[in-house]
Amino acid sequence: MSATVADVALSFNLLTLTVDVHTSVASDRGGTGLSNFCKGKVGGVAHDPAKIVQVYRCPATVTVDGEPKPCGNEDKTSFVKGRKEGKNWVMVSDDKVEEAASVADKYTKGMTFAARKAGDIEAAMIPIDAPYYLAPKSLAGTPGNLYALFAQWVANNPDVALITRFAPRSAVATFRLQSRDGVLMLQKLCFPEDLQAAPAAPSVTDSRYAAQLDEVFRSNIEAFDPEEWMDERKAILGSADGQLVSGSAEGETATIVDLAELLKLSTKGKTTMRKAASRKKSTPAA
Repeated sequence: MSATVADVALSFNLLTLTVDVHTSVASDRGGTGLSNFCKGKVGGVAHDPAKIVQVYRCPATVTVDGEPKPCGNEDKTSFVKGRKEGKNWVMVSDDKVEEAASVADKYTKGMTFAARKAGDIEAAMIPIDAPYYLAPKSLAGTPGNLYALFAQWVANNPDVALITRFAPRSAVATFRLQSRDGVLMLQKLCFPEDLQAAPAAPSVTDSRYAAQLDEVFRSNIEAFDPEEWMDERKAILGSADGQLVSGSAEGETATIVDLAELLKLSTKGKTTMRKAASRKKSTPAA
């Protein structure tokens, strides 16, 4: 299920619509959706899988009494902020960080849209990242009807771009309101100069082969079949293999649930997932 990012009001002129902002793509760690778990050191005491948590630790080496030693600082409150500039890092003062945060805060409570020609926006900006869903607060009554009208208008008028500034995760960006299958979505935009420098590319020096190239491409156009473009890795990794880790906080001991037994119990209506999980806790090996 998508995560709720914010509860905001959309406004355009005198129209106002309150929505929930949801992520549209599930978390995809490293492209596989997998997380790391520990089951004990090799040759050590085994335990139930515990999710690995990220630890921030300074990698610098310092000199103490003439001897090089690792800094190893893990105190986040002592860390400072910095930004990349070329090959160097530039430290940013706490005052600047707070000032930037106050600016971002203005864009977290609501979205005020402006109408612009879509062609101008598409020529100047580039869509990036996965979009956000805008979920209606109500499916019925005036709020539901207004949401449906918003979505219908956006879908029927692709020549007009409704754009806004918004900070869904503290970083302010420009977004375009879009509609797909009756659902409003926010598509993030950026200017070309906000991207990494593009690699050098050659220009056309010989146009004699243009017609042949066009024929090669167009003669091989086939009907689009979504099944051919599904992520095969996710299909493999997403298939159940008999064990489920559930109910554990990061870094804490997890509980193992036998999926086959859980399915059998649930179909008979004799237990709940929580009872099944509690009975099937694995015992740490000595």
